[in-house]
Amino acid sequence: MIVTYTLEPNTPLTPEQIAELDALKDRPIVYDEDCPPLTPESYAGFMRSVVERNRRQLLEREAAEKEQNAS
Repeated sequence: MIVTYTLEPNTPLTPEQIAELDALKDRPIVYDEDCPPLTPESYAGFMRSVVERNRRQLLEREAAEKEQNAS
């Protein structure tokens, strides 16, 4: 079963979330055919996507700030 959470940025974790993470930290990562380990090439592609997303978000944030300051 996959459980998805959406966390708000800069919101502190609840004690329950911290306990859940503490309980999971010593469990091994289990890979399968649907979720294989990343190869160096796939990791590099993933990191390029992360950098591009962060760059785009920064530009959008800067544009919104300029628009807000111009008002």
